[in-house]
Amino acid sequence: MSRHRDYGETPEDWLHYLSDMTKYLAPHIRSLKARIRSVESELGQVSMFLGSTCSVDNSYANLVDGHFACLSESKPFELDLGSGDILFQGDNQWTARCQLPPPERDILLHLTLMGDHDKIFDDSGEDEEGDGMLRPLKCSLYHSLQDNFFRGTDLRGMQELNSGRALESLVAGAVVLASHREKFCGVKFPAFLGRQLYELGVVDNIDAEVDIPSNHAKNASTIPFLSVPNTEWPSSFVDAWRGSGAQFGNLCCVADSDRVSGDSERSEYGFVASEAGKDACILSGECRDDKEPLDGQSLVNVLQRVPGNSSIHLVVVRKLQDSYFRDLPDPASAACVALASNALTFIAFRKRASWRNSRS
Repeated sequence: MSRHRDYGETPEDWLHYLSDMTKYLAPHIRSLKARIRSVESELGQVSMFLGSTCSVDNSYANLVDGHFACLSESKPFELDLGSGDILFQGDNQWTARCQLPPPERDILLHLTLMGDHDKIFDDSGEDEEGDGMLRPLKCSLYHSLQDNFFRGTDLRGMQELNSGRALESLVAGAVVLASHREKFCGVKFPAFLGRQLYELGVVDNIDAEVDIPSNHAKNASTIPFLSVPNTEWPSSFVDAWRGSGAQFGNLCCVADSDRVSGDSERSEYGFVASEAGKDACILSGECRDDKEPLDGQSLVNVLQRVPGNSSIHLVVVRKLQDSYFRDLPDPASAACVALASNALTFIAFRKRASWRNSRS
């Protein structure tokens, strides 16, 4: 960063410098890993956004060398070598699990790996991908998880909290990725929702923007640059950027056991996103993994679970009632139905469907 003579004098100057620095570092530090172990590098990125630890069945894979992760153990431990070169920790077989160090260990690494960055072109001025952006993942989070390599991986974290359900982890990661669309100053809700639909595999356009119908006032809401699930930005870091225009927030995910549910067969998963250092809930939501459309009582239960201080509540379901869809052009190829005036938005995994606005 030798071309920068100083950091500037105002918080806005410092934020601009931080953006330039992460933009410069992103292609360099990621190429250190991706050039040699591109698959493990992508796995490390996905694991980071899921807030999970990971291991692989392939003994030739090298997660530490392929990404910036380290062993998930935080304290010294002893291993015993058994027959067949199997390692044991006490009486249990030990498996190497990797995880990115927490933000307080290397905050700049987190910021560099997690955001969209304008590409720095070479002398030819060419951009091989043609969009001028370096993104955290090579494709959407949904399609990344469909890669054959991931079938031999063990991603643990949010799945452990919710009986191994994959949908919950996917949604949490998509929320984080979508909040990073416009980097450290946060992102307006329509751009956030459009990117979330892309990460969920519902739409193909990475630049999609989706408004809540009827020009809802919540379209002007800003979603902050969120932490990975169940990880908080250090308070000293957040305090340092106050007044700069940066907005950092924390994403907290809630396990099934912490929710009120009388049906153990149904997954009810919640997340709450709040601006770091503040109590106000900017965004909340839950996943419903029901195989059939939600009935009226289920909708009532969803409404009763909306946090009282939540500004926007998202509900991701497998299927909605057919009556929600109309044969009209759908700008996002998704089903987004705004219910009532509290900006409760349903997202259904149903492509090529149109939407309508429903009031209750």
